[in-house]
Amino acid sequence: MQHARPHSPQPNGIQSHTPAANITGEVRVRIINDAEMSAAHAQYCNDPTTTDVLTFDLRSSAERNHLPSVLDADVLVCRDQAARQAELRGHSVEQELLLYVLHAMLHCVGYNDHADSDFEAMHREEDRVLHAIGVGQTFGTNLSAAASASDPYAPNTLSGLSAGTPATRNQTC
Repeated sequence: MQHARPHSPQPNGIQSHTPAANITGEVRVRIINDAEMSAAHAQYCNDPTTTDVLTFDLRSSAERNHLPSVLDADVLVCRDQAARQAELRGHSVEQELLLYVLHAMLHCVGYNDHADSDFEAMHREEDRVLHAIGVGQTFGTNLSAAASASDPYAPNTLSGLSAGTPATRNQTC
């Protein structure tokens, strides 16, 4: 049974022509620690290390293609990783966690951060959206380009299915 998804008005400052502007649907977020994130990262991405965020896009391929801005996703965010990055960037853990949730949502609407140009575009959009809602720049705060490029926890993406995941789950690692 499909549930109707409520329409949400656009927040002030978000332009309707940008991909992040018309996102609706449901995103469920669970905040976990390093041990839990390492276990999930190993299970779904074959990588036993911790990471900042894992995104599970629960939409079918047809839903992703025909309704790309209507989300249905589960997101795991790591508080321990957020605390480390927040200290490096000079802002709150909550602001870093918000960045991770936005990062997950942008993956669901087609942003990618594999190639350098895609990485830069995705993080520019994150900072643009966070600035538009009054939070301000978050990703690039207090980090030089060299430091962020060498960051072992910089987000990466592995689109596709992992062994043992239901066919309708597309996780982003």
